[in-house]
Amino acid sequence: MKKGRKDTLPEVKCSDFEITGGDFMKVISVVNNKGGVGKTTMSVNLAGELHKLGNRVLYIDLDKQGNGTSNFSIDKTNLRYTVVQFIKHSLGEYKNIPMQQIIQETDIGIDVIPSNMAMEFV
Repeated sequence: MKKGRKDTLPEVKCSDFEITGGDFMKVISVVNNKGGVGKTTMSVNLAGELHKLGNRVLYIDLDKQGNGTSNFSIDKTNLRYTVVQFIKHSLGEYKNIPMQQIIQETDIGIDVIPSNMAMEFV
């Protein structure tokens, strides 16, 4: 083993993510500046596998192309609310829109905050 290399991932502290009932959530981000490296494929498959293991999954699509949204059979061309309203809601705007209207429930049980070309203007 090379000096300084760790074979395990660093421990994740979940104390900042406590939610009702004492449950904890983990945030997993798939990020790379380069296009065409499989970020959407990786994240959609990861969401599916985590759901199969019995986890509640919220997939937040931050790509203006909205291909992650489409992978969950959500029509990205016909959305009333998207990740744009989610971001603005988080910043104090759009407080009159309940989060339940922004989050799309899918037939397979994964919740999605969808994206489309409206993301380009954020």
